[in-house]
Amino acid sequence: MPACVGIPSLLEKNDYCQSVVCNEVAVFKPYPILMGLEQAEIIQTPAFKLKVPVYGEMHQSTLIRKQIVYQNQTGILIEQVAEKDFVLAIPRAFSKSQFRVSNYPEIMFLKTAQQPEPTGYYERYIWRLALTNKGNYFNSGNFYISKKSGIDLYHAEVKVGPITDMVFVTVATNPDILLKIYNYGLDPETFSNVLASIVFTI
Repeated sequence: MPACVGIPSLLEKNDYCQSVVCNEVAVFKPYPILMGLEQAEIIQTPAFKLKVPVYGEMHQSTLIRKQIVYQNQTGILIEQVAEKDFVLAIPRAFSKSQFRVSNYPEIMFLKTAQQPEPTGYYERYIWRLALTNKGNYFNSGNFYISKKSGIDLYHAEVKVGPITDMVFVTVATNPDILLKIYNYGLDPETFSNVLASIVFTI
């Protein structure tokens, strides 16, 4: 999972998250409402489906990962993520901890570096990994949580190369997976409609 930068020394230093955003938490916003995308195609992973604009070129397509590029060099990356898809310095850290995959964005968006961290070895590693990545990537300070019918949508506006939005979607009934969506410059209205169209299919 590219958003993860786990390093062996992560547990040895206490300055793992120094950005201002490390001590900010997400704002709750209403869940997006589907207001468009009349011309859309359906993208599916094993556990999710959603609508994206038509006329894109599929640059990568596997069972769990889809990357679509449009003529104006915008695009979208959609990937269903499990523990095995994280780059972890401590192998199987989720399985060895009390945290599940769905807790990763929850920590990023709702926890801060000023709060007491977990005392467990594996829990502390995941906590620090999530907050480290928060500090590395959430540079705009605009990040949100929306909830609807057992689906939690975590949305950060970012400036990471061509990436303008990072989104993580979790579902209460399957905490061992999440859906990751990266927006490469699609306009906010279009991207909001993509998010509004997400359906959990299992």
